[in-house]
Amino acid sequence: MYSLIFVEDEPFALNQLITLLKWEDFGFELVSYFDNGEDAIDFLSKNHVDLVVTDIKMNSVSGIDISKYCYENCRNTLVVYCSAYQEFIYAVQGMKYSVVDYIEKPLSKKKIIETLENCRKKLDSISKEKTETISDFISIQDYNDICLFIFDLTNGFYKEYESFKLALDSIEHTIIQNQKCISMILQIDNYDDFIQNKWKHKLQNLTYLITNAISSVHNKYIFLATNHDGNKIEIWGFPLDKTSSLDDFDTDIIVNRLEMFLKLDVSIKRNIIYPDIENLFFSLNENKTPLSKKNAVIEDTVKFIENHYKENISTTDAANNVNVSKSYFCNYYKQHTDENFINTLNKYRIKKAIEIIDSGDLTKFSILHTRVGFQSKAHFYKLFKQYTGYSPSEYVNKNK
Repeated sequence: MYSLIFVEDEPFALNQLITLLKWEDFGFELVSYFDNGEDAIDFLSKNHVDLVVTDIKMNSVSGIDISKYCYENCRNTLVVYCSAYQEFIYAVQGMKYSVVDYIEKPLSKKKIIETLENCRKKLDSISKEKTETISDFISIQDYNDICLFIFDLTNGFYKEYESFKLALDSIEHTIIQNQKCISMILQIDNYDDFIQNKWKHKLQNLTYLITNAISSVHNKYIFLATNHDGNKIEIWGFPLDKTSSLDDFDTDIIVNRLEMFLKLDVSIKRNIIYPDIENLFFSLNENKTPLSKKNAVIEDTVKFIENHYKENISTTDAANNVNVSKSYFCNYYKQHTDENFINTLNKYRIKKAIEIIDSGDLTKFSILHTRVGFQSKAHFYKLFKQYTGYSPSEYVNKNK
């Protein structure tokens, strides 16, 4: 049974969609429906959906916006437009986002059934292909986890095999470990002229477009730029599919594509293919590549603690703050700080409690624990003594 959602801002049309057919008879389960595009995209960001049937023209977020979101973030989600004939011109815009069909209003049962059957065949084909892959669908969170892992790996953070393997295992559902990976240095010969006269956006947007262009050539790999130094950009590619192959990797195709779409005069000055990620690790470890950049994840987490320590925050909240999964965050934070997030948070809370006591602000001493974010007074007293050697009362008396 495949999952299905409807997005329609007109109540009558939405109710007609919901009640028109017994969807289970055609292999689909109606899991939710929405009267606006914002809520639909929010649902899609948290749940995998096999088929989205959406109106095109809606307030704020349109059906085209929804199909664009699915195209960029939900690789295996099919989208069908359902709209009036006079809006067909808008439907054409959605074709570039791989919209699979267009149902004209007023609704025809025959057309809808025909569309459902075609969609089910496509989904059956996708399901069959997934037996050969691990990651047909990469979520934003998975993508961010991979980026963090690759940043650390290529900047030489993992000095010991155990720490490298622990981090790799935390994202093993996305990156295929025994397939080839690649590194290359792109040199942009017309870089200065391009940046000064043609490019009007942020530099990171340029590297994003370049890696996307390379991914379009080898779409079973994830390509990321890890270093941008003037006209030289270092790009790494990692396999997302068991059938991924670099045997036919052709740098000329990449150079031509970047010239065609971005008008960049590019040459690839270095191109190294590694047998697998473990071989890459050992190669980088031999070179002892230094970690030269600040760790933004840890810095952002420290700021998160400083700004929210009074609140009832958790490790999950900290992971969400830096847009990674909880499991990856726990491993990552431990490797970088030698302690877990909760220990760091508690130490900071005790530090703030000591600052309050030292300032002489004892008017609310009985609820001091709540002022620094502890829910339990007993737990606060236990940790305070563990970190200072005194109970809060003993600490007050000691400093009189």
